[in-house]
Amino acid sequence: MAMTRLGAGRGIWEGCVGVAGVALSLCLVFAAPLSASATVLQRLDTATISRAATVIVVGTVVSTASELEGSGVRTAVRMSVTDPIKGSGPGTVTFYVPGGMYPDGRRVIVEGMATFTAGESACVFVDDRGWVYGGSQGKVDISGGRVTTTGQLLAVLTKAVRSAISDSSAVAPLGFVDPLADRPQAVTIASADGPTVTSISPGEVAAGVGDRITITGSGFGPSRGAVSFFYQIGEPRISAKAIVSWSDTEIVCEVPVDTVNGYSASPGSGPIVVTTATGVSTTSSQRLAISFGYGRYRWAADPSTHSTRATYRVNPGGIAGSEAAIDSAAAVWNAAGANFLFVDGGTTNVGSGMTSLDGHNDIGWASGLPSGVIAQAMYAYNWNGELVECHVTFSTDFAWGDGSGYTMDIQSIATHEIGHWLSLRDLYGPADSSKVMYGYSDFGDVRRTLSSGDRAGIIWIYGAGSAVNDVTTPATPSGATVTAQATLLLTTPSAPSSVRRRAKFSVSGYLKPGVVAGTNVTLRLYRYESGHWKLRKTVTTHAYGYSTFSKYSVKTSVPSAGKWRVRAYCSAASVSGYSAYRKLSAR
Repeated sequence: MAMTRLGAGRGIWEGCVGVAGVALSLCLVFAAPLSASATVLQRLDTATISRAATVIVVGTVVSTASELEGSGVRTAVRMSVTDPIKGSGPGTVTFYVPGGMYPDGRRVIVEGMATFTAGESACVFVDDRGWVYGGSQGKVDISGGRVTTTGQLLAVLTKAVRSAISDSSAVAPLGFVDPLADRPQAVTIASADGPTVTSISPGEVAAGVGDRITITGSGFGPSRGAVSFFYQIGEPRISAKAIVSWSDTEIVCEVPVDTVNGYSASPGSGPIVVTTATGVSTTSSQRLAISFGYGRYRWAADPSTHSTRATYRVNPGGIAGSEAAIDSAAAVWNAAGANFLFVDGGTTNVGSGMTSLDGHNDIGWASGLPSGVIAQAMYAYNWNGELVECHVTFSTDFAWGDGSGYTMDIQSIATHEIGHWLSLRDLYGPADSSKVMYGYSDFGDVRRTLSSGDRAGIIWIYGAGSAVNDVTTPATPSGATVTAQATLLLTTPSAPSSVRRRAKFSVSGYLKPGVVAGTNVTLRLYRYESGHWKLRKTVTTHAYGYSTFSKYSVKTSVPSAGKWRVRAYCSAASVSGYSAYRKLSAR
């Protein structure tokens, strides 16, 4: 999930800021005052992202450059294409990732997003807005003609991608190892006489709080090597910084947190890797359980009461039951037994994005987040490591409700995101999937109840206590009643980015859940005229079904040159929905 840092030691802002929830106002000088933490990502596999992405290319990064986008900043990545798999020709292509550097030197790092460096090679998946699809999942690193994380030949990956695009029911090529699959990072044992791990004690620890583990086994060697921890699929492992002792049969080290590709990362539950001083590695068969990861920042306690509070406001975004669901999420953390209290500050019409400090902690909905990003939390902190302001933005790309009827559960996502406000980090281990702080979610996923690790995290950071629940809209921790949107998910239509006027071109897309074969799907084509988008053509086609989804495909044309966009609409039985817009130009 994503963390955005503004001004990491470069830009310095000065001003008077009220610490939320504390009757105290301080004049502070802020270094790196903004951090967007916590992007909840929709879990994707290679087949799904291949079908959903608008552009897929393999190539080498030529350059990266920051550019302003409204009140925010993004990074433009220019890539020399060696294999234009989908939606692009040979030559170069430019796509974007959130974050970058403002002209005044303030830097924004959006965690959970892919990062790019000139000269590196990758297979990249891009959405219809030009963002890298699905955050870090939209980039597969390539080195020496092989997928870095799996060691598999690039040709096998591209064959699987093309197969998924051409046939939605296609089976992956024999032997294909999905680089986005839910499995630990691979480690090669260079010798049968290499090290062996027999036990890890204790079996469950927290990360970033000084907890130590003892690794016993054999063949570690007399000289100090390295210990690394599972983070998430497709990302580097997290290395131990503090190795307390090392012998041939026993290693003692602290369980760290770290920054991985600009993201404030915590190890997730999974195996550890021991690498000897001679470079021989082994993966433990035992999986180390991580209860929580600490983000190193926290809210300041009120010196008069020695308790900690944070007041939040909600912009309901026109979504029925959203305020009650968010209040329920706050109530869950308030009932955890910690000396911390979320206080309901009512509603607001202010947007939830944070490009400057305004003294409020706001939660709401916004459009324009990269595809596959469900929600994003942001926070600001001062030089003392104290949190001073937080925001959460839910993406309007998704249907929201209580998790039923193919919706995202507001309370579950809110409980996770405000967990980041507490300074708890994402956990991505497969064994962490029941925790509120698990970093992936999807339609129908419901995680409203804190795990023992979630509770341990807030209590460790803020101490045990019996704070009075001041949430003004009472709700039981089990959740509020939310009116679920009866919504179909329609993917952004697939269509060429450039067409000839009056010439036929294909438009296609997917619907989930599936609808009855023959159900009408309407395409609405708009032309940009005199500063406005005007509906100029409507085309009706029919969906055809599979077991869990449906597809439509139709040939159409536009009558005149100019800027166009198309979206799909379908109404079937008790559900309906619109797709996002696909932009195209006609000449």
